[in-house]
Amino acid sequence: MRKCNSCGAENTDNSKFCKYCGANLIAPPEAEQVDSAFEQVPPQQRSNDQGFQQVPPQQRSNDQGFQQVPPQQGGMNQGYPNQQGGMNQGYPPGGMNQGRPQGGMNQGYPQGGMNQGYPNQQGGPYGYGSMPPQQKKSNLGLIVALVVTAIVLLFGGVIFLVLTKTGAINLGKHKKNDTTVVNNSAAPEENIEINQTVDQTTEASNDITDTSFDGLMSHMSDRSPMYLRFVSADVTDYPTVKMYYTVEDSNGTSLILSSPNAAIRETVSNGQEIERTIKKCERLEGNQGVSFDICADKSGSMESDIDTMKSIMSQFVDALDYGSGDKAELISFDSYVMYMCTYTQDSGHLKNGINNMVADGGTAFYDALYEGVTNASVQEGARCVIAFTDGDDNESYHTSEEVINLANSKNVPIFIIGTSTGYINIYQDIADRTGGKCWTIGDISDMSEVLNEIYGKEKDMYCIEYESDGSYDAYSERKVSCVMLDDTYSATTVDSFTPTEVREQKAHSSRYEVIKENISWSEANAKCIENGGHLVTITSEDEMNQVSSLCESAGIKYVWMGGYTSVYGDSSFGHWITGENFDYTAWYPGEPSRQDRADGVEEMYLMLWCIDDEWSWNDQREDVMSTGLKYFDGNLGYVCEYED
Repeated sequence: MRKCNSCGAENTDNSKFCKYCGANLIAPPEAEQVDSAFEQVPPQQRSNDQGFQQVPPQQRSNDQGFQQVPPQQGGMNQGYPNQQGGMNQGYPPGGMNQGRPQGGMNQGYPQGGMNQGYPNQQGGPYGYGSMPPQQKKSNLGLIVALVVTAIVLLFGGVIFLVLTKTGAINLGKHKKNDTTVVNNSAAPEENIEINQTVDQTTEASNDITDTSFDGLMSHMSDRSPMYLRFVSADVTDYPTVKMYYTVEDSNGTSLILSSPNAAIRETVSNGQEIERTIKKCERLEGNQGVSFDICADKSGSMESDIDTMKSIMSQFVDALDYGSGDKAELISFDSYVMYMCTYTQDSGHLKNGINNMVADGGTAFYDALYEGVTNASVQEGARCVIAFTDGDDNESYHTSEEVINLANSKNVPIFIIGTSTGYINIYQDIADRTGGKCWTIGDISDMSEVLNEIYGKEKDMYCIEYESDGSYDAYSERKVSCVMLDDTYSATTVDSFTPTEVREQKAHSSRYEVIKENISWSEANAKCIENGGHLVTITSEDEMNQVSSLCESAGIKYVWMGGYTSVYGDSSFGHWITGENFDYTAWYPGEPSRQDRADGVEEMYLMLWCIDDEWSWNDQREDVMSTGLKYFDGNLGYVCEYED
C-alpha cells in the first residue's frame, strides 16, 4: 500500500501513479515542485490549470471550476461506481476529458504534453505531470460525436432560415410599411409616382369572434401597440358619421392593417355613452378621395425657381387618383392671395392655374393658409392644406395664431414645405399644432418627394363609418371612444370634437344667379363659393351675350367676374379662377391696364361693365366702393355660376 503525498489517498496496488490525483508515488515529497507561475502550497491546496484552488478528490471541481457532485449525482455519462463525474463522467476524478491523473484538458501525460510540473516528467506549459503512454485514453469517440453534432446543428439552421424566408414558417411579426422617404437628390423633371405604398402585412389567423367594444378591448394585450390619431369627421350623410384616423407605429410610419376591426362608443351633447353600429372600416387608398388645398408661393423671390415649382406641381396633380375621389384647389400668393383654380377633378384646369402663376410682389403666406383652411374645411371626407414658401411672411393681415386656431376648429391639418430657415420655427409650430408636418428642403427639386410623402400619409388614413343617433343635430358636440386592431396591432383613443359644416351641393334653378349688391370682389367670390359655385367665367361669345342680358335685366351695370389679370414682362393677361382656358376675351379699349390711371392704384380683378350701352371687360381694384365714385352705388353686383 502506498500513500499519496499529494492528495493523501491510500493506493492498495503497486501503481507508480496515484489513481485519484495522478501524482508520482515514487518521487520523494521533498523533490516535488510546483510551476514557477504559482505560489508553492501544500498538496491539498494546490491550484488546478486555471489557477483555482484544488480540493480533496471527493470535492474536486471540473475544468470549469464548478463543484462536482457525489457519484450518485453524476451528470452525463454516469453510472460507474465509486467515480465522481461531470460531463463525460465515469472515470477517476477530473473535468472535461476526465480519466487522466490530475485531470484537466489534455492533462497528465508523462514525457511531455501540455501540463508539466512533477519531477522526472517533461510536459507542457501548465505545470502538471503527464500520464504514461500505456494509460492514454482515446478521444476519438468524443471528437466524432462533437463533429456530428455540429454538422446536424448547422444543417438544421440552414433549413430553418430557408423555410422562414419563403414564408413556410411564420414568426408572427409584422413588416413595416414605410411611406416614401424624401430623396434630396430628386430631379425636378422626375415623375411623381404616388399610390406606391405596398401592403407587406404578414397574414395571421384572426382570432376575433366578439367584435363589440369590450370584446376588442379584451384582445389589446395580445397585440403590439400602434398609434391612432383622430384627424377629422364628416357628417355629410348624417346620421352616418365618418371618422378619419392616422394609424402609425412608434416611428411615425403608416401601418397597413390586415383585416382591421373597430368599435365605437359615442356621447352626444353630454348625453349617455352608447356603443354604435360600425358600418365600415377601410383604408382610404383606392376607396376614398382626399381634398387637397394647395397654397403656392409666387412672390418676387421665386423668379428663379418658379418654373421648377410649376413642373413639380403639374406632375403632382396629374398623379392624383381622381377615380377614387381625389380633388384639388390651387391658391397662389404674393402680396395678394389669388385663386388659380378652384376645387376640381380636372387636372387640365389645375395645370392651367399652375402655368398662369407669375413671380411678383411680397409674401402673404398666412393669408393664403387662412384661405386654404377655410375652403378645405367645407369639403366632404378627408382634407388637408399643402403649402410651399421660399421666404418669410411680410404681407398678411392674418397671424400665424389665427391660422392655427382656425385649422384646429375645423380639423384641417397643414403641411408646410419651406426653403427658408428664417421663419421655420413658426412654420413648424403651425404644422405641429394642426396635426401636419413641416419640411425644410435645400433645393426646390426636393419638393417632389415631399409631396409624394404627404400624399401617401393622407391616403394611408383609415375611415371608420358608424351609425349615430339621428334625433340629435348633426353638428352637436361629440365624444367618441374608438378601439381598433388587426391580427398584429391594437390601439384605443378618446376624442372630443364638433363636426364642421360641409358645403352641400344646393339645387339651383339655373346655371347663373345675378345678385345686386354693393360688395367687394373678395366678398362676392366668397359668397359664390359658399353657395356651391364660383364667380362667373365667360369663355365664349354666346355666354357673354347670355350673362350680359341677365345683368341688364337686373339693372346692374358693374358686375364682378371670376378672374384676374397678371403681368408677364411688359404685357398683361387674364386668367380664370377655375383654371379654364382664357381663349375668349372682350376687353374695353385700352384694358387691361393693371393700374388706375387716375390715382395709380393696382387693378387686377375682372369686371363686366356696360359703357355707352356696350358690354365689355375691365380690370378693377378689389373694392370699387372705396373710391367714393357715385356711379357704382346701386349699380354694382356679381354673378354666381353653378357648374352642376
